[in-house]
Amino acid sequence: MLGPSIQDWEVKTQGTYGEFHTLAGKVSYLMTKAKLKADTTPEGILTKYLAPVREVLNIDDLDFNQLLQRDLDDYRVATDLVDYLLKPNFGGPAFYTPILAAVLPFDGPNPIDSYPENLDISVTQVDGNTWEQTQYGEAFRVLKFWDKNNQMLHKTPLGRLDFNTKHVKLVVIDGQHRAMALLAIRRTIDRNWDAGTGGAYRYFYEKRINELLNNPPPDLLENIEFPVCICWFPHPTSDNSLWPNPHKAARKLFVDVNKNARTPSKSRLILLSDSELTSIFVREFLNHLRTKDARFPLHAIEYDYPHEQGEGVPVRKTALASILMLNSAIKWALRGPDKYIKDVSKTIQGTAKKSDKDRRLQYELEINKWLDSEIVDEGMNGPIAFVRNDLTNENFPKTQLKTLIEKFWDGWGSVIMNIFSEFFPFKCHIEALKDLQNNWTAGAAHAILANDAMFKGLGIYWTLKEDHEQWLKNNQTARLDGGTVQDKTETVKAWEIIQYKEKEFEQERAKKLFNRKREINDELLKTADNIYKWLFTQAFLSGAVLTLASLKHDLGYDAKTFKERAEVWIRSWNLALELSLDRIKIFDRQQDYAFLDFTTLSPADAVYFRYLLLEFMQVSRSEEFTPEEKEAIARLLSQARKLYLDALVKDEEKTLKKNYPSMTSKVCQQKANVKAKNRMSKFCRKWFGITSQQFSDWLENFDRPLNQEISTLNESEYSYEESDFDDDN
Repeated sequence: MLGPSIQDWEVKTQGTYGEFHTLAGKVSYLMTKAKLKADTTPEGILTKYLAPVREVLNIDDLDFNQLLQRDLDDYRVATDLVDYLLKPNFGGPAFYTPILAAVLPFDGPNPIDSYPENLDISVTQVDGNTWEQTQYGEAFRVLKFWDKNNQMLHKTPLGRLDFNTKHVKLVVIDGQHRAMALLAIRRTIDRNWDAGTGGAYRYFYEKRINELLNNPPPDLLENIEFPVCICWFPHPTSDNSLWPNPHKAARKLFVDVNKNARTPSKSRLILLSDSELTSIFVREFLNHLRTKDARFPLHAIEYDYPHEQGEGVPVRKTALASILMLNSAIKWALRGPDKYIKDVSKTIQGTAKKSDKDRRLQYELEINKWLDSEIVDEGMNGPIAFVRNDLTNENFPKTQLKTLIEKFWDGWGSVIMNIFSEFFPFKCHIEALKDLQNNWTAGAAHAILANDAMFKGLGIYWTLKEDHEQWLKNNQTARLDGGTVQDKTETVKAWEIIQYKEKEFEQERAKKLFNRKREINDELLKTADNIYKWLFTQAFLSGAVLTLASLKHDLGYDAKTFKERAEVWIRSWNLALELSLDRIKIFDRQQDYAFLDFTTLSPADAVYFRYLLLEFMQVSRSEEFTPEEKEAIARLLSQARKLYLDALVKDEEKTLKKNYPSMTSKVCQQKANVKAKNRMSKFCRKWFGITSQQFSDWLENFDRPLNQEISTLNESEYSYEESDFDDDN
């Protein structure tokens, strides 16, 4: 017999089989069941192999292209799903919908790209019954009940799936939280939390489950069975040539399942999507942070926030960006749209044409230089022709994906990495974060939990946060009702350590930001916090990208030259901060004549951050700039400064209309122009040393009609007191 004998199969499952056919391909599945009781039956053994991915694999060794499920919300599992099973509810019985798991190929602990080549289908005897067998080497086999009399598959679709975990593993696609709830109950009753790698999570479950059970009936585990659907992706041909990597197929299935059910967070969809180039580039960026050459640690990016995130501002105090910020920056870099890169005087409004974005993508990846006008690519059903000009964010040649990733990394990928790692405020954040990790000594269990939550990205952070919030809420209720106050659990203690360490981190970061060696006072600490809240936004990061993109376009640089010169441009931002130690406070909205003090920040404000960074470049007077770059910076700055002035005019108009509703539109506009000009003149003088005369000269040369309108203002057209419009009011 080819492959292992029946005694060699490590896990055996049985149930009813089926196939799900669509135009996109075929998914085979087996509907079976598992049970909580640990015994030698197939159902009892199967439960063990439905453990979370974090216990099956070494997550730190996986890159983001091998990611399927990653983080668990242990707090939700312990408080919602365990309660659902164990708390009596006289409204009706409890039931879990089927857990969906995929059979995926591995070589020991490492994911691999394909199953073993499936062998010839044969009819064989197993356990006294006749089956049609399809065997995938020593990895797994599928048995389908055979009708001996009619020499065909039996009308009753009984089936078996037997596998060895050295070659394949069950990875839960849908229902990992349900599976964890069942495992937690089983481990608590059996007292075997320490038997595997899941012991670190016992503190979320053990105490609560014991309280809920309180002398459980002896047959509790025996009576809990739950449905499981196991799927795999059979090859259309024996050499695997026409089928995608099973891990990719499983990721797509995960996204599809969750899109049509409870939608995962935006960050989760970015991590899992194989259908968009920009999402793939985001994952490659994160993968680079796992390497020894990484400029900063992966945990500095909030890459898997479990909830909706609004504008993508990071929630964790130690994170300098979220995956939504990174995704937005990469999209701006590679897809524009063109009109906002070429014309720095435009505000961001409406939605750009997809075709315009895709043309920009082709230009930035320089496909005309290396990709033939027509190539043969891999299709679902065989080779297909791919036309170069058809490349879009969603339609790209799979055979050229490696080269596309290299082109991204040789250009914008490296440039965005430099923004994070070299821009002075970001660099201060990264250095303080590294110091925090290097100086941390974790001893007790709760200290280890806190350390894992901050530096290993296992989702424990969110679980500890929610658990602590619930603990505070419960104790507040207990005090009001005269009840018993709960003692601090290990998870509560862990969260308190995190809060202490975050304050320690903020203190060290502020010292680096303001170049102080002594303790930072509360006022300066608040200033630092305000600065980082302004910088750690989609608006700033996208604005930084837009600044570099506009210069790249204006100067006509190719990717190679751009990558080199962008380092110089980013250094000029730092030089501007070095020349005036107080200039960093321009990002603090509490300062007089603060930047963008008229808006609640949104991603569309990226164009104003571009203006600000162009001012930084101009005031730096960097000797590294070429003559052409100096001219380009001055030209773009003039246009961008006018855009910012226009925004101030609109803000002044809005204020005047609110305070003086009877004022005519003409007078309102004239007055707004006066106030905005004076306001911006003081802004430029305070932060960039531009004198009033220099500002007036710029304004006159740039926009004479606006200047004339201001100078010819007819005071008789309004009856308001001049003091009403004093700039210092």
